[in-house]
Amino acid sequence: TILRDFPTLKVVHQAAGLLTDRERADHPDQADLPYRLLALAEKHDNFHLDIDDWQRIDDAGKRRTCAFLRRAFEGPAAGRIMFGTDFPVFT
Repeated sequence: TILRDFPTLKVVHQAAGLLTDRERADHPDQADLPYRLLALAEKHDNFHLDIDDWQRIDDAGKRRTCAFLRRAFEGPAAGRIMFGTDFPVFT
């Protein structure tokens, strides 16, 4: 992979946050994508995640997001997690 073949290249995955229940239903193949991305960040020191846009998530998604963020911020990728928002710019 690029992460392995170019260990000094810093890669940032933008908008790696969780999906709403509706998005999960519409795209079941992507439901676990944020967890796969976090696993890459935990494995590769040159992979960073930008987690944002959490305000639009439904209540169930907010609970999942809190659990996801806890894992992200307490795990081996904690120093490579960017957490922010573009709210209310696009509302």
